[in-house]
Amino acid sequence: MNESAAVVLLATALVAAGTASLYLTAPRQQWLGRPLSSRHWRGIGALLWLAGWWLWGDQTRPVTALFVALMLSMLVLVAMPLLAVLREAHQARQSAPRSGGPS
Repeated sequence: MNESAAVVLLATALVAAGTASLYLTAPRQQWLGRPLSSRHWRGIGALLWLAGWWLWGDQTRPVTALFVALMLSMLVLVAMPLLAVLREAHQARQSAPRSGGPS
């Protein structure tokens, strides 16, 4: 893997982690029993997101980097609630009593 690919991968991880931490501070998020502390985690999420955007801006034009960071953020914000619902459905299926089969 060359250096620019590693930087893009790191930028992707930073933006995804920043967006996820912003999502996890929401009161109605479905991943944690209690939302993360808004005071600290929103700042951390914003810093992670900005660091990822800055890294992408170093590899491409800043406007392109902003577009890519926003698109990845939208993907994460759509995927996290969907994955939470799928996880809950899987857990409900695992904990449901199994019937002995047709009788």
